[in-house]
Amino acid sequence: MGTSSTRGITHFPAIHARDGSISYKLEWNGLSMVFSGDTLPNEYVLENAKGVDVLVHEMVVPPDIWAEKNSGLQPGDPGWDQALNVATERSRSPRTRPSRHWATSSARRSRASASRPTSR
Repeated sequence: MGTSSTRGITHFPAIHARDGSISYKLEWNGLSMVFSGDTLPNEYVLENAKGVDVLVHEMVVPPDIWAEKNSGLQPGDPGWDQALNVATERSRSPRTRPSRHWATSSARRSRASASRPTSR
């Protein structure tokens, strides 16, 4: 919970495909809130959202799901590798500090989708 002595609005990076995306933390009257729009799970949010009263957070999906939904391709289809590479490049940035949970769960999903039979 926020404390009554802390007031203000601070900002911190949001990990997004566009440069300059930021998240906000509002502390006022003993309450606190973090708003982080479309962002990858990351340590910035984890650090700033500890103990807040409200967290508003939207995040992007892992590259394999993004590629599948936005290209209409499935693993094994012609062009899948290119779609996955584009999605992976867009999801990574030198500014990115992804959370450990995201990296671990993304690896599990990749292994699971690799072993998933294709329907043809």
